[in-house]
Amino acid sequence: MKNCAFVIIAILLFQPSFTLADEVTPTFNKKGPEAESKYCEEKGYPVSWKYISDSCYRVGTFTNFNQLLPTSEINNKPPIWGLTYANQGEVDLALSTKADEAIKTLPITSLIIWRNGKIQKEVYQYGRKDTDLYNSFSMHKTITGLLIDAAINQNLMAGVDDKIINYLPSLSSTGWKSRSIFQALTMTSGIGQDQQNLYRPLYSKDADRLSLIKHLSRDPKFSAGKKFEYSDIDTFTLGLITEKVFNKPQGEIISDTLWQSIGAEANAQIQTTKSGQHLLAANLRARPRDYLRLGILIENNGINHLGEQIISEQWIASLFGETEKVNTCPISRSCNTWGWGYSYQTWLPSMPKTMVAIGKYGQYIFVAKNTNTVIVITSADSPRGLRRTPLLMELFRAAAKS
Repeated sequence: MKNCAFVIIAILLFQPSFTLADEVTPTFNKKGPEAESKYCEEKGYPVSWKYISDSCYRVGTFTNFNQLLPTSEINNKPPIWGLTYANQGEVDLALSTKADEAIKTLPITSLIIWRNGKIQKEVYQYGRKDTDLYNSFSMHKTITGLLIDAAINQNLMAGVDDKIINYLPSLSSTGWKSRSIFQALTMTSGIGQDQQNLYRPLYSKDADRLSLIKHLSRDPKFSAGKKFEYSDIDTFTLGLITEKVFNKPQGEIISDTLWQSIGAEANAQIQTTKSGQHLLAANLRARPRDYLRLGILIENNGINHLGEQIISEQWIASLFGETEKVNTCPISRSCNTWGWGYSYQTWLPSMPKTMVAIGKYGQYIFVAKNTNTVIVITSADSPRGLRRTPLLMELFRAAAKS
């Protein structure tokens, strides 16, 4: 009996144990790369419209954009989708190392890696908090696209081949006359991009959105369906359609169809014009963990934490470039020399079974289906963002590698 007791004690002593101390926890760094020299840490990361041309104002502005524009709440609702943190022994060290290299070099304000059901890394830099609301910039476009799926699922729209003017007849005298929802979703409408003349009147002159779209869409640049050209006008048009069929502003639609369905931990915000019209393409603000919940929903084939099908399986397949409609030129991954394609308001990286929502200045929700991985990144980089930065591409490739 004594020998048996000794063996049991020895097993208990040498058995690896995992306690709360071994669990991954969020890391908060007061500084980040070039914090003093480029991002004005000594000034407290100031907030200003000058962020467009001066990096000094980016860190502060991108978590305080409500100081520049009016906002409307996007409401959450219990139960919150609980997130689990991995034990240190479950962390993919190669992926974590790639992330560390990026964090030490690039102006990343937040980064979360979720893999196989657990958060393996969560980092905040430049004094940012996990409770801050981070501007999504054009990651917002993917959300606007998802609302089209919600409208179709609720029989408010027939499908993506519908004509734009079926829902916005006042555009019949513009280039939208013969264009389809599918072409707006995939940025192949041919209407063209005119970002400056779209946003400046909205921000500074309180312009009416539909009137502005009519003005900017009079003379299309290309024939419909022939060429991909990234365009906020396409996204605004989709957003106006969803507001029309749901009969409510976009922030309320997002609340009802997405934010409350993904068990968001906090309210988000959508920026508006001075008169309260919601901005539809690059103006949503949320916590990084709620961006993560959206990515997990996509990784989970559109099914949420309650087992509900929130996004249709067909739409999810299209987001990954796996349906026939989005697997052709000019939008598929094979259509250009750098190997990226485009789907329903979503980018298709050169790695198969991946999709990524991208925002200007380096914002990302990256989803790799083969490896059950979601990565969320917010950044204060230059306007072109981090997409072609080798360190970031190495991180995404590592995340997608089985």
